[in-house]
Amino acid sequence: MRKIQLSLLFFTININASFAQSDTIFTKVFSVEELQDDLNYWRSRLEKELPILYLYKNKNEIDLKFDSIYNSIDQPMNEIAFYRILTPLTTFIQDGHNSIVLSEPALEALRNCNDLFPLDIKCIKNKFYVSNNFSTSPELLPGTEIISINNVSAEEMLSKFLSNIPQEGHNLQYIYGSLNQSFRFYYFVFYGLSEKYTIRYKNLNSLVGNCEVPGTDLITMKTKKEKRKTPHLNPYNLQMLDSMKTALLTLKTLDQTLVKTTYHKNFKKDISEYFNLIQKSNYTDLIIDLRDNTGGNPDYVKHLLLYLFNEPFEQCIECRVVKNKEAEIFTQRNKKTWFPLYGIGKYHPKQNNFICIYR
Repeated sequence: MRKIQLSLLFFTININASFAQSDTIFTKVFSVEELQDDLNYWRSRLEKELPILYLYKNKNEIDLKFDSIYNSIDQPMNEIAFYRILTPLTTFIQDGHNSIVLSEPALEALRNCNDLFPLDIKCIKNKFYVSNNFSTSPELLPGTEIISINNVSAEEMLSKFLSNIPQEGHNLQYIYGSLNQSFRFYYFVFYGLSEKYTIRYKNLNSLVGNCEVPGTDLITMKTKKEKRKTPHLNPYNLQMLDSMKTALLTLKTLDQTLVKTTYHKNFKKDISEYFNLIQKSNYTDLIIDLRDNTGGNPDYVKHLLLYLFNEPFEQCIECRVVKNKEAEIFTQRNKKTWFPLYGIGKYHPKQNNFICIYR
C-alpha cells in the first residue's frame, strides 16, 4: 500500500528477525485520512484483480467486512496497529497467497531488536511446543509444552493467530505452517515485546512449572544455532531405509529460486535420479515428507507427480483472471487464461513411476 508501504503479495516472513526498541518507524503515527485512503486503495486493488474475492464469501459479506474496518479507523495509529486491524480480512477472504506484509523499514527495525521472544515454537495438534531454546533456562527442553506466555494462554494465542493469519480455502494447514515458521513475529505483532517473558510450561514428565526468561537478539540466537551445529537446510533429499525396504523422500521446499540460486541444485534431474534409484532397489514403500514445506514452483510439483501416477493426469484444470470486477459469480467475474507454468493440460506419467513398479 502507498503511504506506509504495506504490501499485498505472497510472502513468508522469516522472523528469525528483530525489532529496534527506540526511535523506530513504529513511533510514526498516521492520520485517520491517510489510513482510510490506504484501505480504500487496497480494497480497489482486490476488487479489480483478485479472481476469488467472492469465492468463499459473497460480495455483501466482503463489503460489510471492508466497511467495518473502514469505520474502525477512528483515530491516528502507527503501522503495527494498522496491520492488526487489516489482517482479519486476509483470513476472511481465505486466499493464502494474499498477505499483509510490513513495510521494509518496519522489517529492518525488527532485525535490530534486543527483546525478541527467545524460543522457537511449533504448533502440533493445537498445542505449542518448544523446538529450540535460546535462553539460559534449562527447563525449556525441546518438546516442552508451553501453557502460557506472560499470562496469555496457548489457547487464547492460537485463537488470535487463527483469525489473523491467511488461510487457503477451508484448509487450515497453511495457517499452521505460517505459524510454525514465524511464531516469534506473530507473537510480537499481537502481544508485543518484553524484557522478560514469564513461561508456564509442562515438561516431558508432565510436570507443570514456571520460569522467567529474558528477551534476546537475532545474533545471539544465530550463534547458538551454529554452536549446536544444526544441519543447514537441504531443499530435498532421499534416504534408503534398508531395514524397512522403504524410501524416504524429504521435500523442504519447492521454491525454484531457493533450489537453483541458493543450493545450486537441479530439481528435475535429482528427482529423476531418485526414482531410478528407488526402482533399482525394488523397495516396496515410499514415504514423502512434506512437513514445513514452504511451497513453490508448480512445475516442480508436476515433475514429481510424473513419478507417482500410473495414468494420465491433470494438475490444473484452468487459470482465471478478473474480467468483470462488478460481477460476484465466479464464472461471470473471471475469464480463462493460458498459464502453462501451472500445468494446464494432460500429462503422461514416467515409465519408471513408483506406482507402476509395484502395481
